[in-house]
Amino acid sequence: MVVERLVLRNFRGVVRGELELAPLTILVGPNNSGKTTVLEALLLAHGFRDIGGVTVYGLLSEVHRTLESDALDHLVYGHGARARRAVVSFEREGVIRSVVIEVLRDGLNFYVVDEVSADNLLSLSSEKLQKFQRIARVDRFTGGGEFIPVKVLADVVMIRGDLLRHYQRYAYNVWTDLTNRGITVSAARWISKVTRDDYLDVLAEPMGGRATLFLYKPDGVRIRLGDLGDGMQTLVMARLTVDYLDPEIVLWDDVEAHMNPRTMQLLALWLADLVDSGKQVVVTTHSLEAAEMIVDVVEYARLVKLALVKGEMRTQRIPPEELDKLKESGVDVRV
Repeated sequence: MVVERLVLRNFRGVVRGELELAPLTILVGPNNSGKTTVLEALLLAHGFRDIGGVTVYGLLSEVHRTLESDALDHLVYGHGARARRAVVSFEREGVIRSVVIEVLRDGLNFYVVDEVSADNLLSLSSEKLQKFQRIARVDRFTGGGEFIPVKVLADVVMIRGDLLRHYQRYAYNVWTDLTNRGITVSAARWISKVTRDDYLDVLAEPMGGRATLFLYKPDGVRIRLGDLGDGMQTLVMARLTVDYLDPEIVLWDDVEAHMNPRTMQLLALWLADLVDSGKQVVVTTHSLEAAEMIVDVVEYARLVKLALVKGEMRTQRIPPEELDKLKESGVDVRV
């Protein structure tokens, strides 16, 4: 397992928080409870490297982009006005590696630090912090900056509906490699399990002179990927991306989005396969039915409820048997 414990200090809306992680962790809780914040913190384990044709900076910007603003000052509590330093610490086998974000007047510096606790990093002087490796200098308000493509801890892939277009473009650009490795055929046969049609392959071809992706049927008919339901489109692109990039950590935000019971079951079985292959998976969901389905399929899944109270991220582990009792009594763990 890659990350056993995640520690946050002044990161986004979390002033203080710790979270124990399993091979597969399911995060539930109300809106603004810190679920996506946890995923973004884990995304920093990848460093500011490319993921499927877009950098981590680009992913973090895309998620929070407002009009033309794509700066990263939102990563520090109060957008840098209420805290001048944020810390994300990853712990595994007793070893600590942290990303420290320091707020300057017109920029953010990102450092990688080993074997210093998160609380000690908050009090470390700027002079001492500058002795550690800096992996990014980001313009505070306008976005952009200088990035060193260093692997902080692990290769990571993040799945979200609004990121699919990046993965589609990336897949098209590496299509020869995808097909030669049999990944497109595997994805087509896999998605056929939840459709009324059998598909032989995923094809990348022009349509009206423009690039697009198709699912190819035995009778020669091509179905444009974008014409499938959103759930199946998400599954196909997630499968192509994860199989090709082979990350150590897979993050999935709102895992139930656009999934019907059949596609959700297929996804749950795939997550189980990913865990069995040694990958770590962290997902968020607002659906207790989706959480229950994943827990039933993945032996080592851990269900955790998050709550954010005055900047403190509180966690509550919910055993599978407790979830059943809560549902029967009408108690909703998402609120």
